[in-house]
Amino acid sequence: MIVFGLVATIAAGKDEVSKYLQSKGFYEIHTGSSGIAKEMVEKAGLEFNRENLTKVMNEYRQKFGEDATSRLIVKKIYESGKDSVIVNSLRLISDYDVLKSEYGEAFKVVLVDAPVEIRANRIIKRARPGDPKTVEEFRKQEESELRSFDFYKIKEKVDIIVENPFNTFEELHAETQKKLGRWIK
Repeated sequence: MIVFGLVATIAAGKDEVSKYLQSKGFYEIHTGSSGIAKEMVEKAGLEFNRENLTKVMNEYRQKFGEDATSRLIVKKIYESGKDSVIVNSLRLISDYDVLKSEYGEAFKVVLVDAPVEIRANRIIKRARPGDPKTVEEFRKQEESELRSFDFYKIKEKVDIIVENPFNTFEELHAETQKKLGRWIK
């Protein structure tokens, strides 16, 4: 069994790495904007944006404990019956602790990263509602978000780094294969 916990800076290409791994047979559990967190924001009847995502997740952890999302992740992994799993958007050190305790050496933290200017330009071009429109706005939003989650604590636990300064998905896929290939069937 292998469980990859994906963590990334904003617009580094984490979701594309996840899509690539899914194309190779991995099962994805998304904790962020298109998974567990999104479900919680919708259930709360709030508009889906980064601010509400952070608010709802923080409230959930306060109500049910710091490891509440971790328990949901482990449950979903077991329910999947899969032995190659991606936890997309690993955000909390409690998630790391629970997953590491549960899966030991079969759990690997993968950081997807790219230079800040490249990432800022990607997100500015993406132009989703609530996205920053300048590099400075991007830096402020990212710093706020990274601090609201445990990014810096999780970054200390990273096992593998996938750098993405690339202009094409094909180049990112090749880099992912190079870094994670020993676990890809």
